[in-house]
Formats: sequence, structure tokens, C-alpha cells
Amino acid sequence: MFDEIFAPPYASKIQRVLPTLFNMVELENRRGNKLGMEVGTARERVLIALLMYVYETKSVAFPPSTSPELDIIVKGEPLSIKTKLGKGFSGIKLIWTVDWDKVNAFCQDFRPTSHLLFVSILWGATGAFCFIPLSVQTEVLNFFGKEGYIKIPPRGTNPRGVEIAAQALKRLVEHEHSQSLPITWKRDPSLLREHGLYERWIRLWDTL
Repeated sequence: MFDEIFAPPYASKIQRVLPTLFNMVELENRRGNKLGMEVGTARERVLIALLMYVYETKSVAFPPSTSPELDIIVKGEPLSIKTKLGKGFSGIKLIWTVDWDKVNAFCQDFRPTSHLLFVSILWGATGAFCFIPLSVQTEVLNFFGKEGYIKIPPRGTNPRGVEIAAQALKRLVEHEHSQSLPITWKRDPSLLREHGLYERWIRLWDTL
């Protein structure tokens, strides 16, 4: 399942091109020296475009916007997309919410329902592009139980969502049935030209 993106010619293209595209995304979604909140959505678009490129647009469908876990459907298979900037396995949200009733309901009813595409971004080092099947997530959930698989924020705080526990994500990524490509995260200095961030929009203003 999704074997194509881990085989020639796509695997080497992902390793070569993904850092440049994510570098562009960060430059276009920065506020001064800080990344804007929208950078996660922009990275997701890059990965969805990859899936459309590999499997053709007609094989990719968008789910109802009310789905908390599912991001895209590829060849009829549900897929959730997660990206993380920095070391470690913590901080990956299963659901974003500030409502404690929704947190409780989510934790009570939770079970994985989608395959997982996870990208670990480590600028100046080696990260990974990983596919984690639904069956692996179910196995790891059964191993840890909900208490070990889900990280619930402390009561009395602003929850901002429910995370997958770092120990669970680490086991998912390292599982023998998960697939992974090492990604060397090098920035492209040629992208740092400030006006280059706006050339596309200037061209559209000029031509439309």
C-alpha cells in the first residue's frame, strides 16, 4: 500500500525536492523570524500535491471538513498527514480543540481510522518521510492502551488539543511494517532573496 512513493523514481525525487518545497513554504509563511500558524496547512498542501502527482488527481479525494483525523483519501484509502519541525516525537496533535467536553469525548471514543503520513523536519540534519499503516497504529494502540497512546493536557489548562504520546509515535515510526525514507534537510540559499517571495503574486497581478 503506497509502495510507489518509496520506490524509483519517486523516492529519490522526494528526498531531493521535499526540503526545497518545505523551505519555500516556511519563507512564505513567516512573520519576521517566526513561522506563522498556517505553515502546517501549507506543508500539508505540498504533500497532497505529491500524492496527486504520484497517483493522479482523479485518485485523490477530499473528505468532509468535519472529519477530525482524516485529511485526504487516496485510491479509496483514508490518510492523515502530520508534520513535525524539530527533534523528538512529541507535539503531534490528534485533534485540535479548546473545548474540554470535546477532549473527553475524543479520548473516550478514540481509535485510529486512517493511515498516517508523517514527516520529521530537521533542518541541518536527517529527518524522515514515513508511511504508517492503519494496522500498525491499531497494534501500537493495543500495546500501550489509550493511557499510553494518548497524551491528554493537564486539567485546568487551555487544552489546545490532544496529542499522540511521544513513546507511541516513536514505536509507530520504527515499526517493521512502517515505511520510511531518510530526508537530508538542507536549506536552499537561493530562496532567501526577499523579493522572491512575491514574484509569483507580482506576475499574477501583471497577467490577470
